[in-house]
This record gives sequence, C-alpha cells and structure tokens, in this order.
Amino acid sequence: MVFQNNLLMGAGGQPTGYDIDQSLRFNSADSAYLTQTPGGAASSVRLGTISVWVKRSILGTQQALIHQQRSSDAYDALHILFRTDDTLQFAIEGASAATVMKRITTQVFRDVGSWYHFVFAWDSNQTDDTACAVYVNGEAITAFGTKTNPGSAQDLEWLNTSKAVWVGRSSSGSNLCNVYTSQFAVIDGSKLTASSFGETNSATGQWIPKDVSGLTFGNGGFYLDF
Repeated sequence: MVFQNNLLMGAGGQPTGYDIDQSLRFNSADSAYLTQTPGGAASSVRLGTISVWVKRSILGTQQALIHQQRSSDAYDALHILFRTDDTLQFAIEGASAATVMKRITTQVFRDVGSWYHFVFAWDSNQTDDTACAVYVNGEAITAFGTKTNPGSAQDLEWLNTSKAVWVGRSSSGSNLCNVYTSQFAVIDGSKLTASSFGETNSATGQWIPKDVSGLTFGNGGFYLDF
C-alpha cells in the first residue's frame, strides 16, 4: 500500500513535501508481527522518543503497537497500545517494576479512513508533566484519563538486552494489531517533539511527514521505513 492519501496531497491533488512510498500491514488473522532483541546497551536509560504513522483497520480490540518486557520478569518495560474503547495507552517502567510514566488518553481514535501520526517522548529525569509528552498529528495531547509521572529521577528498563522488542503485538503473543504502519522510528537518547518527524503543509494546513533518516537513533534505536 502506497502511503499517499489526503495527509500527503496538496492543493489540486499534487504531492507536496516529503512522500512516504511504503507502509506495512499488520493483520491479526495472519499473526503478523516484527521482533528484535537489542544487541547492546542503550544510549540512555532515561531519554527516548517513538514516532509512528498509523492507519487503523479494526476498532474495539486491544492492540499493541510496540512492547518489551523488563529484563528480569514479565512486567512491561514499555508498551504502547490501543485499548478496547479506542483510547491510546503509553506506559514505561523502571527496575522496581512500578510504572514510572503512564498516559491514557481521553481522546478516541476511530477514523479508519486516514493516517494518524503519533509521537511519544519521555525524560525520566523530570518529575512533573514535562517527563512525558504525547502528540497526535503535530498537536500535544493534554487531556488524559490517567497520568503518572516519575516520583524521582529513575533509570528505565526500555531497550534492555535481555528481552525482545515486539512490534505489532505484545510479548505474550496477544494484542495483535490490525493496522497499517509507516515510518516507525525509535530514538534512543533524545526526547524530541513532533516537529522532528512532521510539519504543517502551508498550502493545506495538514500535518505531513518529514524525512527522518538523518536523525540520531542511538545504540538501541531503529528506523523502519518499509
């Protein structure tokens, strides 16, 4: 599927800015997923960013976009998932198995006809709302049904070298995705904003992608351009 829809087309239907030519389909009926175990220590155990373009195809089920367990047990080092009510949940944990940061949106994501761009960025040195930011289509989400911040500066378990990172499902094999994804970027060592990955089309006012291949991804980071 070529990633060119109303988000990427300018006035008169002409492409503007940077075009993404490929996407990957995750279909739960095929048990489709990607997995990789980090091969070396992360650049940072406190700073990171995840950016992904997503087009949903099935609603009303819990679907994990990305997941990794902690190094010593089955607790979540990090997970990002759509919940059964179509809200979005992000959570990340430290060595104590307690949730360090968590965000559950009040906003629901039920448009199956368009692409969403999500960015999740964190800094566990901070203990207030600046510790974690979630963006959709370039705008910071400020309304959350659940919001947890670090009680103190903490090291995180994300990108540990003991457990695999799963894209398109959870580590247990459940919560399989039914989505198209593109430009999946995991940044290890920097807390970035949405403007590092997208921009507003001056002709249409729509949020469109940038070329992110030149970003610094860090030791544990990766870029899936499909």
